[in-house]
Amino acid sequence: MFWRELVFEALKGDKEYVKKLKEGLKKFNLKAKDLAELSEVPLSTLYKILSLEHVPRLDTFRKILKAFQRLERRGEKPCVAVIAAKYILEQLKIKEIKVKNSVFELREYPATELDEVLIQAVKAEKDGCLAIVCAPIASPTIEKIVDIPVISMKPGSEVLVNAIYEAAQKIIGK
Repeated sequence: MFWRELVFEALKGDKEYVKKLKEGLKKFNLKAKDLAELSEVPLSTLYKILSLEHVPRLDTFRKILKAFQRLERRGEKPCVAVIAAKYILEQLKIKEIKVKNSVFELREYPATELDEVLIQAVKAEKDGCLAIVCAPIASPTIEKIVDIPVISMKPGSEVLVNAIYEAAQKIIGK
């Protein structure tokens, strides 16, 4: 993947990074203006980076990488990660969802403990998921570690009443 190559070249030095960045412009048939729009990096900043007058800040570097990630995913079906216990994921009968004119693939990431949930969230973002759906207890923490939207699953009252009913049955059964 090109964006990973860009990271490795950045580790080597500024000249290598800029050379690879220029290769990326050619590879994706982009002008600096196009990359500026895609990455939301000011064109003047991008020109300074390309001419080695300016070293990109970390947030600028990330924006450029994410722009190349999006370019590489063109043609792929966008995906949403669902992080939940395996038994909940097994109840999920759909594998994609249509919203307006877009179809989103649903990718399942099983986890039962908080540390697993956090690991799965990072994995989902690395896998290219554009959003994460998870339990409300984990979502505030996940929002702090990923740069994609995180949506909390909010069970309806029916789910809550069923769980309370099951708890009461277990109490009676003792």
